[in-house]
Amino acid sequence: MASVSKEAFDLESRAYFVFRNFLFKFYVQKPEDETTPTKGNLRIGLLFGNPGKVLIHYEVKTIRATYAGATIDNPSFKLMKGVIYPNDVTVFWYGTIPNVDISTFPKSGVVEYTVKYYSVPRKGLYKTQRKIEYIINAVQPVADFDWLYLEESDPETDDKKDA
Repeated sequence: MASVSKEAFDLESRAYFVFRNFLFKFYVQKPEDETTPTKGNLRIGLLFGNPGKVLIHYEVKTIRATYAGATIDNPSFKLMKGVIYPNDVTVFWYGTIPNVDISTFPKSGVVEYTVKYYSVPRKGLYKTQRKIEYIINAVQPVADFDWLYLEESDPETDDKKDA
């Protein structure tokens, strides 16, 4: 019975770190005339999760993302680590990839990352490495999509500043 209790404790106190999904934010460059935008900037978000029962600490050791062959050379990030609460998620935003073509789809890209993570109850350090290819088949037409033009500010960020 004691060994079963120890195994149950080990499973519940272990750090779990998962990749859940991608998030994409397109910031279009407003054309000078009324034509449909064809160029813009892109931010790729990685939705990381913790399906476990303990708080985990993580650090992104390496990351590289491409979109239709475009990427950022030597990106620098303000924050490469954080915590994820049990049964919760967080978004790690890759830097803005400038001047990407948004006129035709599908577009594909690759994200490669290495993340180290741990939980406080179990001092062990874990590592995950992934190389994930994605395909964006389409985005909504400009008329139906809440596009954010580069010279405008992000309403999500503005709401947080006002609070």
